[in-house]
Amino acid sequence: MMPVMIDVKGRPCTVVGGGCAAYRKAKTLLANGAVIRVISPELSEKFNSLDVEYIKKEYSPGDIKNSFIVVAATNDSKLNRQIGDDVRNSGNGLFLSADDKDNSDMMFMAYTEHGDIKIAVSTSGAYPALSSHICSELSEMCEKYDKLCGVLSHYRKMILEGEFEVEKKHELIKTLVSEQMLSFDNTEELKREAEKIIYEKGNSRN
Repeated sequence: MMPVMIDVKGRPCTVVGGGCAAYRKAKTLLANGAVIRVISPELSEKFNSLDVEYIKKEYSPGDIKNSFIVVAATNDSKLNRQIGDDVRNSGNGLFLSADDKDNSDMMFMAYTEHGDIKIAVSTSGAYPALSSHICSELSEMCEKYDKLCGVLSHYRKMILEGEFEVEKKHELIKTLVSEQMLSFDNTEELKREAEKIIYEKGNSRN
């Protein structure tokens, strides 16, 4: 699958199922701003902490109408496949089966984030718990690079808006994310070095 970032803020998403798997998917979608509707005859108490619309019923094809993302997280594999077929036949929306990645249009990835930096990890469904473990190890790195990102984005904008040739702009932007530059922990040092690079390399003929 191709890794992408999807904006779900304010988008209607339907989760079919009321157990632990459904809860985890609903929690992730909700944390990223989606509007969640849950369809299930029964609902885990875990959902009490989530702001979702709960419809107590068995699934029917009309339940997925106008859904941006549909998650099938029931304990019935046959029903999950049927929900997938209904989504695809409807001609719109993305489908995720909690128990069958091969029957899904998308997968949720484990991720860690800090400010503008988000690092997502996937084992392609082979061992999801390992993805979470890797994210935990990357958490400190995420925090460090968020500090650098705020500084670098300022200078990137300066370069792009500057009166440099296109090739020179590419060279300067690439230099600002060199190993040496990213080794700085002090943002003031990074700023001084970035300004030096832009002045020296930006005005050089090479």
